[in-house]
Amino acid sequence: MQSKKTAIVIASYKELEALPILISRISPTLNQNQIVIIADDSPIELRKQLIEKCKQEFKSNHSTLDFSFSANKCGRGAAIFRGIKFAQNTYGYFDFYLECDSDGSHRAEDIIKILNTDSNEDLLIGSRYLPESKIIGWPISRTIFSKLLNLTIPRLLKDLS
Repeated sequence: MQSKKTAIVIASYKELEALPILISRISPTLNQNQIVIIADDSPIELRKQLIEKCKQEFKSNHSTLDFSFSANKCGRGAAIFRGIKFAQNTYGYFDFYLECDSDGSHRAEDIIKILNTDSNEDLLIGSRYLPESKIIGWPISRTIFSKLLNLTIPRLLKDLS
């Protein structure tokens, strides 16, 4: 994936603390074929501060950092979709898209591992629910809620089809 043109789309909402940390950890590893798009739904009054913090932590001379903002909180899925469309409209064709959250639930080292893979698969999924995966730093309530959602949603969607 390293030599392929890749858009890293990061969904964000009021992430003035965790997002700059993520940016500081992944940006030094990026090359000219990899760009970062922050798809942010934060209120307008936080945007300038978010841009400044992220640009300050962006440590790549070869990559690009850009932002796509929404006037409203539209949710994670809508933010990712908007970020991908923004990347395509602004930078053209991409071979790969990597998407993640900015809230600290995705570790920089896992993102870097995916970016550096030599896999030729059409789809790679990094999941905290694989047998070899771990959930680190979550309170028990978040872990239970997440597991319940991941058990319930597929059953609900199956009933709709």
